Amino acid sequence: MSCCIVLTLCFATRVQAREDRSTPRKVSPASVVRDYCKLDFEGARLSSESSDFEKYFALVAWPDEPGWDGAVVIRNFRIVLSGSAQPVSKVTVRYVVLGNMSGARVTASPQHEEGVTFVLKRSGDTWKIEHPLIPPHISVHAAIVALSSLLKGEKDPEQRRRLRAGIAILTRLGQTGDTGAMAGAPAAVSSKHNP
Repeated sequence: MSCCIVLTLCFATRVQAREDRSTPRKVSPASVVRDYCKLDFEGARLSSESSDFEKYFALVAWPDEPGWDGAVVIRNFRIVLSGSAQPVSKVTVRYVVLGNMSGARVTASPQHEEGVTFVLKRSGDTWKIEHPLIPPHISVHAAIVALSSLLKGEKDPEQRRRLRAGIAILTRLGQTGDTGAMAGAPAAVSSKHNP
């Protein structure tokens, strides 16, 4: 008899675990934007070949992503404001910008903050970002990985030189200043973020 109870409990636990995985959890607009920014920060939007590309598309309402030629290189981001009025919500993010990347060209800029307000709409039990569709905002590490992968397959000596120069600029950007979370911002993610 105790064997039947144990088997019944094991079966019930497996069914509950399966239901937990298949039932979407209710999420807040701020958590959707945080997940979007984290995936973007890690470089998910740089290539449709990214293993996280589908996770990214689960967070946004637009059907496809343009082929971006560049990205904004950031130190970190933080959620600073979240307001919700059914069925629309707004979440503001502050990015600490270090520069821009366009192809192999990397341009450092004086470190500054940039704010973006995302508008989300309820979609079933969750929220999706409706707009704006902004260029990728990536970490120094993600930018170095992207240029390094281009360098591996590049045959043209001049383009190889440009890629190496871009990697050198990014390496310096990653070594200067505070790479940690912004003071007083527990929701910040830094370029040294380890998931």
